[in-house]
Amino acid sequence: MDSFYNIFNGKLDQISGHNIWVIILPACKSKYNPVLHRIYDLKILLLLDKIKHDRLNMNNLILHDKEFRLFIESSKIDDVICKMANSMNEDLKDTAPLFLSVLNGSFMFTADLIKQITIPKTEISFVKIASYTGTSSSGSIQELIGLEENLEGRTVVILEDIIDSGRSMTHLLEYLHAKGVQKVVVASLFYKPKAALYQVDIDYCGIVLENDFVVGRGLDYNGLGRNCPDLYILNA
Repeated sequence: MDSFYNIFNGKLDQISGHNIWVIILPACKSKYNPVLHRIYDLKILLLLDKIKHDRLNMNNLILHDKEFRLFIESSKIDDVICKMANSMNEDLKDTAPLFLSVLNGSFMFTADLIKQITIPKTEISFVKIASYTGTSSSGSIQELIGLEENLEGRTVVILEDIIDSGRSMTHLLEYLHAKGVQKVVVASLFYKPKAALYQVDIDYCGIVLENDFVVGRGLDYNGLGRNCPDLYILNA
């Protein structure tokens, strides 16, 4: 049965609906035995159930007290980031941009994007602001890590994992303009327009989402889920 599992594991679509116990019977040395046939049939049904269960587990994520299901696969997100990087390379090629990564959520987006930026005089810095507790915005913002670079006259590219209410981004834009930047460019991997409470102009928008709670790709639920390369959505 181990060899059979190795052959058919992950191929449920191809073998479901077939009386597959007939396939393995020729490998048996013994004569036809109805009882043996029924035993193999039962074992294979149990195996198919295990394969189906494993596949369902791969598409679901349990974090704390909530369950999430697979929403957007990492390959699609990678393609979106690649297109964003190509656009930035063209639009900002004559500048010396400072990429500002908003922690914690954008660390994965920043890493995936910045390695595709080919502009020679590129710099990266970080700022941490927090506005989330649980699955909804807490309404409070605290700047935990400030900038030490001189921003006067600079082109700054803000990298955000997600923009929803726009509260955090509005706060950050006010902070940057007070520092005398020449130009601010906003890039967000995800955007929830239906959750917007503040008007934010997004120069580079990756994927537009409905107003659902999502985790993965840097986004978390109370500290968990950031490491998942795919995006998961909260089960209703």
